[in-house]
Amino acid sequence: TLVNYSVVQQIVGSVASTYFSKEWNTKVRVQSLSFNILDHITLRGIELYTPEGDTVYVGEKISVRFDELPISSKGLKLERVYMKNAYYCLEKYPGDNGINLNFIINHYKKEKDDDDTTRNRFVISVNQLTLRNIEYMMYLPGYQDFEYEHGVNVKAMNFKNINARMKNIRVDASYISTRIESFSAEEVSGFNLHNLKGNAYVSPNAITLTDMEVETDFSKLNGSASLL
Repeated sequence: TLVNYSVVQQIVGSVASTYFSKEWNTKVRVQSLSFNILDHITLRGIELYTPEGDTVYVGEKISVRFDELPISSKGLKLERVYMKNAYYCLEKYPGDNGINLNFIINHYKKEKDDDDTTRNRFVISVNQLTLRNIEYMMYLPGYQDFEYEHGVNVKAMNFKNINARMKNIRVDASYISTRIESFSAEEVSGFNLHNLKGNAYVSPNAITLTDMEVETDFSKLNGSASLL
């Protein structure tokens, strides 16, 4: 079919770039896009920036599979996601101001009746996620003024060479939950995480791991932990 030709995939990628750049009022670039409307989409050469121009994501490939129409006013529902050779930056804003993906999340929120001040939540759910060679930056409020002497800067973590498998991922505004099946990474401080398993919960006030197994260069741990 036509969508299997690289030239067509590049044209579709250009159309997608233009559409989402306008839709989200920011810069979006997709080098090429191939798809089957029934079950999958593959994007290559992806770039996403905030409306202020900060980098959110730059990656080689994202492959997505779904069992039903993936997006609606209620959220985004995906069966499997595969990400390869990418950089992703997550910044948490102070208080209840959310994260640097708010411009996308808020775009899909719809007002209810005029006499109801609540909003429908836009929830992202992924059944299975596979990561290969990912760099991940996470900035927490106050990271500019946070001082530390050694080890991992918990306010501005930078993990490279991330390889992971996760399931049952749910992103609801500033709240994230997932089951980590395997996770390995190298932090710029020199800390090497050989493997991590457990249930992870991220909220505006804490990062919590339960049913946890951790293996590093010098230790093996089991239990639960919270970063407040």
